[in-house]
Amino acid sequence: MKIQDGTGKGYLAKINNRNRLEVTAKSESAAFVNSITEGTSYIWSSAYSATSADKVIYLKNTDSKNYLVIDRIRINSVNAGVFTLYEVSGTPSGTVITGKNTNLTSGNTASATSYGDNAVTGLTLGDRITLARTQAAGSTLLTLDNILILGFQDAISLVYVGSNGLAEVTINGYYESIKDI
Repeated sequence: MKIQDGTGKGYLAKINNRNRLEVTAKSESAAFVNSITEGTSYIWSSAYSATSADKVIYLKNTDSKNYLVIDRIRINSVNAGVFTLYEVSGTPSGTVITGKNTNLTSGNTASATSYGDNAVTGLTLGDRITLARTQAAGSTLLTLDNILILGFQDAISLVYVGSNGLAEVTINGYYESIKDI
């Protein structure tokens, strides 16, 4: 039996000296693939001088046909602090922020409600999802690996607890069709 290499040119697949098939693979993140193919990958960011217990960013999926999949969240702060991610409800108020499409050639806009760049008020904290600490002048990456999925009307918020000072949050997420998951 002969195994062809899959190029359609009639070449045989290479077998190494341990009698194993030689393969090369290219692996890309789901967020990258979604950005390239669908143009529906976004970044939401918030930066301001926060006080302890401020809700520094709020994000709600308003798309009834697609899940908003959160890939990662980067947190930075001037002072050592704790950032806690919560599921939230309520009627938020504050400064509206807009998700930036990571595919700059796409004209798609995020179907989301988001607030940041100032304290977000009007929220009721629900279940804690995760938390992370930052050192003074530090940065922490919460790699969620696409496991946090916001359905229609689901919302999250990050709460900062620490000394007053600059707090920055960047959320990376993309939309995935409900039928594709």
